[in-house]
Amino acid sequence: MHKYNFKQNPETFWDNVNTGAVHSCWQWLGAKASTGYGLARYEGKYIGSHRLAWQIHFKEEIPKGMFICHSCDNPICCNPNHLFLGTPKQNSIDMAKKGRNKKCDIKGEDHKLAKLCWDDVRYIRSVYKSGRNSPYNTVALSKKYGVAKSLIHRIVKNISWKE
Repeated sequence: MHKYNFKQNPETFWDNVNTGAVHSCWQWLGAKASTGYGLARYEGKYIGSHRLAWQIHFKEEIPKGMFICHSCDNPICCNPNHLFLGTPKQNSIDMAKKGRNKKCDIKGEDHKLAKLCWDDVRYIRSVYKSGRNSPYNTVALSKKYGVAKSLIHRIVKNISWKE
């Protein structure tokens, strides 16, 4: 890994950060992206303020394809003690553990690709519980609602569409 060549005075970066105690979040005071992350201008481009903070502090480039993750889960935090290098998979796991993977958390009829609503799911389950759960009915239900037989199976087994 090569050394990071910060061509500007790092103090100009830190002037935009409300630094506090070593263990507290250091809030970015500059521009923010719609995602909530801080944006710093460096070499004619915008870069995540947390990414630039990491590079300045550790004096290294971020390896290609790697993320700078927050242990504090605060997107505008620039405290190097709260930042760690992670792979995309590690970042996804960290987000899921913290309940921040909102795109994956959208379930049921709120999902943009949902073909069913809760009334449909309850009807499918009632048909199954009533004993009319022959393979034919599973096929008929999947055709009626335009979904896969495997989805009907996951619904009746309470694997999908959990209430």
